[in-house]
Amino acid sequence: MDTCSACSKPVELSRANLLFCDCGQELAATQAPPAESAALWVAAAIGGEVSQEQDWPDFGNTTTEQWRTFDELIFLFGSYNQSGSAEITQPRRTVKFSSVSEARDFLKTACASFVSFPQGFESEVKHRLEHGDKRKAGLANRLGAWFRAFRSLTDGAYPELRSAFARSVASNFDGHDSKNAWIYELAPARYLSLTDAAARLGVKTSRLRMMLMHMPSAAPVKENSFNTVTQEQCDELRQHLDSALNFSQVIDITGLTESVLRQLIRVGLLPKRERQAWDLSLYKPFDRADVQAMQCALFGYIEADDRTDLQTVSINDLNKRMATNKAVLDEVFEQLAQGSLKAVNANIPTKLGDLQFDREQVRLIVGNSHDVAMLTAEQLSRMTGWKSESIRHWVKSGLLVGEEGQLRGRPVYWVSMRAVHQFMRDYKVVSELAGHLGTSPKAVSERLKALGVPILGTMQVAPGVMRGGLVAVKDILFSGLSPKQAQLFDLPSKPTRS
Repeated sequence: MDTCSACSKPVELSRANLLFCDCGQELAATQAPPAESAALWVAAAIGGEVSQEQDWPDFGNTTTEQWRTFDELIFLFGSYNQSGSAEITQPRRTVKFSSVSEARDFLKTACASFVSFPQGFESEVKHRLEHGDKRKAGLANRLGAWFRAFRSLTDGAYPELRSAFARSVASNFDGHDSKNAWIYELAPARYLSLTDAAARLGVKTSRLRMMLMHMPSAAPVKENSFNTVTQEQCDELRQHLDSALNFSQVIDITGLTESVLRQLIRVGLLPKRERQAWDLSLYKPFDRADVQAMQCALFGYIEADDRTDLQTVSINDLNKRMATNKAVLDEVFEQLAQGSLKAVNANIPTKLGDLQFDREQVRLIVGNSHDVAMLTAEQLSRMTGWKSESIRHWVKSGLLVGEEGQLRGRPVYWVSMRAVHQFMRDYKVVSELAGHLGTSPKAVSERLKALGVPILGTMQVAPGVMRGGLVAVKDILFSGLSPKQAQLFDLPSKPTRS
């Protein structure tokens, strides 16, 4: 009480009698106004009383040492909650009030944040976050001196107050503050810095920023500016990354060798996706869903049959043991993609690399494919020992069926194995005959000419030097050769007249 109820004058400390006003009014008989709940709560807290006011926080009634900053905490909220307190950089720790009403108003303002705790306090923190400088990323810069004082005064005490603060930050703060880890220990952060989000995703910060700038329905993100990522966005980006696979990951999942996987890509069983330059999955060209679809397709072709290991061949061995010619291999995997070549596993395997195929069925495809396989003159030369220039000359002369084409920008002659087989049935190479007879091709050519057998397909490589001579089988039949001579050509002798 600071005013006399009789004369309405301020009670002076210099009055003559401590118990009476200068007007004669007995001060003890004056009815003092009831204390407000805020004042009672503060008095109980400072006094360390067990009982607390209703609707006011109970900070746990901790020891006197932990309450030593409670008065400073009240002055903190009282200072910053006053009108025009935006420029305050240091809250006052002591104050002399000119009247009880002034002290009552200060205390009411100071305790406004604690009414209906913790909701009221969390709303206060939210208000300060929303009205702070949003260009700042850290809490100390966003909330200013208020937060620095609060952090200092609550260090080691008031765990309920700190938890309520952390919950409000987690729900309402769109920045990040790695310097105050205790906040995120009390409540999970909804917002992550680009650096933290990139670390969780295992990508570079620059790539994450680019992704956020270009991805559909993304919030506007500017280059070289403060940005954050919500926990929900981070989870979505993780799902996006996990939905894409690189080449090595597909090999690990399927158990296929690299060469077999490339064949399955070529025949269209596994699409290779084109990614945008800004996509985090730029270097992961395969979708996990496509890999699963490929597995389902090949597993669906299985015709269960109990075969021995000698009767089957693994999918990873198709291009190593069954055939080496590219055209033949292509045909095998085309049949595999079409479902014509089916696996014969007794049970559905766990990985594609465990698929087994009937060896005889594969050999049948390989044999048929060899007939249509195309070889260059150089490849045919390595296979047969014939000179490549002779092969090209035979193609130009029409003796060997082939076609001219391009390979890596240079002209080549393509010959099918079917054409080679027909050529070998129609003609014999003079140099091969000479090898069987142990003599020179020139000697064989002169002898055949003496017998009236024409030499075909020769080409001059130097003055007086010819190469690439052929003998037509039909000319040999009626050349008058003896049975022993005809055997050199693997031919029956000329029939005799009866």
